[in-house]
Amino acid sequence: GYLGSSHEAQVANVIEVLSYLRETRIAAALLSHAIVNDDRTGVGQAARKALVRLVGALPSNQDAEEYLRTRLNYYLEGNVEALPDANMKVAVWNWDNAAQSITIQSYDVRVGSLIDVARVAADLYKLDPENEEYRLMHYRSLLEETKVTNGLDNALDMADGSPGADAASHGVGFIVEVLESSLADRRFPAAIAATEILGDIGSTELVAAVNGQPSLLVDIAQHPNRRLRLAATEAILKLDPQQPFAGSTFVGESLAYFVSTAGVRKVLTGDVTGTKSQFWIGLLGQMGYSGDRATTGRDLVFSALRSSDYEFILVGETIQNPPIQEVVQLLRSQPRTAEIPIAIVSDNPEDGAGARISKRDDATFCIASPNSVDSLLRHARRFLQTAQYQGITINERFEQSERAIRWATMILADSKYEFYNLQRHTKYISEALFTPNISSAAAEALQHIPSPVAQKALVLLASNPGVDVGLRKTAAKAFKESIDKHGTLLTRPEVLAQYDLYNRSLGLDDATIDILGFILDAMEARVSAQPETNSDSGE
Repeated sequence: GYLGSSHEAQVANVIEVLSYLRETRIAAALLSHAIVNDDRTGVGQAARKALVRLVGALPSNQDAEEYLRTRLNYYLEGNVEALPDANMKVAVWNWDNAAQSITIQSYDVRVGSLIDVARVAADLYKLDPENEEYRLMHYRSLLEETKVTNGLDNALDMADGSPGADAASHGVGFIVEVLESSLADRRFPAAIAATEILGDIGSTELVAAVNGQPSLLVDIAQHPNRRLRLAATEAILKLDPQQPFAGSTFVGESLAYFVSTAGVRKVLTGDVTGTKSQFWIGLLGQMGYSGDRATTGRDLVFSALRSSDYEFILVGETIQNPPIQEVVQLLRSQPRTAEIPIAIVSDNPEDGAGARISKRDDATFCIASPNSVDSLLRHARRFLQTAQYQGITINERFEQSERAIRWATMILADSKYEFYNLQRHTKYISEALFTPNISSAAAEALQHIPSPVAQKALVLLASNPGVDVGLRKTAAKAFKESIDKHGTLLTRPEVLAQYDLYNRSLGLDDATIDILGFILDAMEARVSAQPETNSDSGE
């Protein structure tokens, strides 16, 4: 931690003390200090003397590079320098220049590993700043560390002097390289950070077709990683293309995907024995999850594809129609479920079909059948840690949904964005209207959609006395805006039903009577001939 101090004399003293204590673990951290800093630098002198004291000689530049590359590969495999505790956490020491003190933060071992990767990659880049491979690895790992330690749900800091701004200064082409490298190696936090940067510094050239196919940025607007998918979708919208491009419908599909969240921590279970999967749901319920269950492989796959809310899947090895191997293949072949953690419950977790599948898939695990919460925690420890590491909180899901609705509103309010064809996703926005956390945002979006489905949803919410008065007023105002823009799209029977509802409301509270009256006034103010029946498709 002290090696990060800006006070050279202090760093030099710390290096000397540690070398006398025979702390050989600091040798790797001293290499760049010893080789890059010249003889006039106190830190460089201290590092060189310490290395001689610790390893008996001063390594050459080539030896230092080879050693650091070895350490880099070691950390890239998920290993860490510090010894993890019983909860698989590691303590990371850092120097806080502002507070002039050490900070100690406990991280999941996976996070500790990528912090070590970033540290060694930075040292390699210092040894050879002209090496393009080292430059790429340094900024990729720096962005990954920054994104994870500052919170994956937080936007990348792009203030002057920040890692994001530093990386962006190398230009759009370089950031695209970082993105490509991150995707290839499945370093998704780095990919998210690179995508966010492209949304800030790029141009509409990033959405232009490549040989008639969607560009990389457009393609990852369908990525199975939720955060990366949203980052790509928002980056495209920030770049503000105003004419159709290859894959432009992916944007609308992505927004609909995020709008369709139910906002609960859900899991999906499946087994040929319904009582067994129901028992698993009971165990998971004690851990704060809500569960759905299926009794066939087909139903399990369909359920997983219908909802964007499942945090993981717990499925029996003996599931049929289709069998477990085909179930996993089907789930992995679809963007929505390609990354979801899967636990296969087996009577033979070491050598059965589930075990063989799990050896070929990093996000699939084979566990023994649990009979209590304690046994589930014990048998499924690695699986649950993976689900938690990848997991997205309820609040973040709601926040993602609201952001998606806000973008949808911007698109729906301006005819120049019609090529996104968002109206065909009216159903999802209408359903979001009845989720309190995102209801107001959904109402604002629905007022721009010339659809009977949109108007019907707004009237239904506004007329419901069991809903918060503020939300009902918001829906009623949005209904009026819709009427003013598109006319009355409700059928005659639906309009008459509103009059009947108002007539029967005279014994209700004043707020309800006022809202129902406001709805009638809005319809009467805009005279529009309506057919006896109307389509309810929302297309």
